[in-house]
Amino acid sequence: MAEMGLVMVDYCLNFSSFSKSHEGKVRSYNEDAFFCSDANGVWVVADGMGGHEAGDYASKLLVELIEHHLSKVNEKDVDTVLLRDIVTEANYKIKEYSINELNGEVVGTTVAILLIQNGHFYCLWAGDSRIYLYRNNQLVQKTRDHSQVMDMVDQGILTEENAEQHPMANVITRAVGVEYEIDIDEVSDTLCDGDKFLLCSDGLTKELNHHHISDCLRASEVNDSVLALMHSALVRGASDNVTCVMVKVSEQVHQTRLETTVPIFKKKR
Repeated sequence: MAEMGLVMVDYCLNFSSFSKSHEGKVRSYNEDAFFCSDANGVWVVADGMGGHEAGDYASKLLVELIEHHLSKVNEKDVDTVLLRDIVTEANYKIKEYSINELNGEVVGTTVAILLIQNGHFYCLWAGDSRIYLYRNNQLVQKTRDHSQVMDMVDQGILTEENAEQHPMANVITRAVGVEYEIDIDEVSDTLCDGDKFLLCSDGLTKELNHHHISDCLRASEVNDSVLALMHSALVRGASDNVTCVMVKVSEQVHQTRLETTVPIFKKKR
């Protein structure tokens, strides 16, 4: 009998992430919130609105609900349906809080969610918190702001370049908790080895343009990129809360040697 070694090659995705949030140089409180779960392949940024305490409540309630529900399910059961259900639950609770505690004042939060699962990525969002994909040294915004200026861009009234600096750039048209119904947009695509994702609140994009963000994402380590983004925003004045979550995807190869035996037959003489 002759022994023969076979090698089984298994490919899997590995995530490295880093996050940072700052109240900025003007505000004394932070209405942003974020959640990161490399184990579940879920990352979230939420930007609260409605004033101190109200905005805090909305964004934190949303991320805490996501954390709570994900802690009770198997990671294989996490999908966009579950995430949509959680956001819908948060939407209802925030709206009820507004009616019961704040006499119906407007309270809400944006949300940007990245889900990575089975070789694909999914972006879900409402509002103007963004998700970017950095691939092959190219930065692409995967979400589209739900804002008045983006509506004007769609109508041909404004160019995208002028929209960033428009005085109504911070007026959003969709947020979690503002109405009893919430419409969540979604895009998805196939992952590639080396993909980097940036989730951020508009406090970052108010200060940094597309090219500056792209320059910061060239760093090989996610923590270096996030720290560069935060530093740049603060140097420019950071008039709003700033939150960045960055995720890098890398493919790992695992080799397992399987020992087998192969029979050898000899001819009779």
